[in-house]
Amino acid sequence: MARVWREFADAVSWGQVWARGGLDLRTRAICTVAVLCAQGDLAQLGTHIRGALRLGVSPAELAEVLIHVGSYAGAPKAAAAFAVADAIVAEPDRPG
Repeated sequence: MARVWREFADAVSWGQVWARGGLDLRTRAICTVAVLCAQGDLAQLGTHIRGALRLGVSPAELAEVLIHVGSYAGAPKAAAAFAVADAIVAEPDRPG
């Protein structure tokens, strides 16, 4: 049953939302990282931080996003998100 949900969510999120005009992929990636941080969704955050980095968002820009979210959504969520981001940025095989 989980597969059915995953297929639906992928079709909507990746197939429709990310394919819309109005925002470029880099901006969408920044928005997604911000929302996941605000929700405290660390399980998805890592995937989207990696994607943002691949789309040209710098580690310094990610830090600014997390600081911004922390000031509105709470320091504990930002601190947890920074831990995820730091681990990803430190990955030896990370492109860029």
